[in-house]
Amino acid sequence: MARTNGAVDPPSLEALFHREMVRICQRSRDEAGYHPGLLLRLVTEKGGLATAQQLLRSPLVSDGFTALWERGRVDLTAEALVLRPEFRVLFTEEELAAARSRLNAASS
Repeated sequence: MARTNGAVDPPSLEALFHREMVRICQRSRDEAGYHPGLLLRLVTEKGGLATAQQLLRSPLVSDGFTALWERGRVDLTAEALVLRPEFRVLFTEEELAAARSRLNAASS
């Protein structure tokens, strides 16, 4: 963390989002019995934000989304994380619409 005037700056929103992406990978494994190896690798290599954007731009839902849907845990998807109020500003309207659409379809 950067220091300004002797105070520690809070982590950036993008850094917080990245940490939460790693956290949902861990929670998927621990709470849903699903190991999202590919997602975790992408997050590690590209960062959480770029990975989420890549997932949202794909016309198809990821295998991980499907696996978590089958386990009744879409709350652990990148789509659910993207729609958290504190993170919405990081995404375009199109990306937010894609996340909403997938989650709505999963709840039907």
